[in-house]
Amino acid sequence: MAMERISIIVAAALGVLAFSTTAVRSAPVLDSAGTSRSEHATPPSFSQLDRNHDGRLMRSEVPHDMHRLRRHFRQYDRDGNGSLSKHEYNAFAHPKVYRKIE
Repeated sequence: MAMERISIIVAAALGVLAFSTTAVRSAPVLDSAGTSRSEHATPPSFSQLDRNHDGRLMRSEVPHDMHRLRRHFRQYDRDGNGSLSKHEYNAFAHPKVYRKIE
């Protein structure tokens, strides 16, 4: 009887452990600036994001996992027209290159 109880406790503990590691893996990992680890990878191209191919990137076309761009969309919209041109998006996507140009 005691052995069955221990087996049940161990099985329950392993189930909780497996669930918690899955939950941690699925949560986005943010750095100190609040940027997800996926945003440090090379961002998608302008044409990949411009779903309706109108040459403008609306905030609604920006994927939800691109937290920094969604949060600072108006800052990158330099001309204030409510959308990003290819040049404005590239200033976000490649800041080191565009910082040298400007």
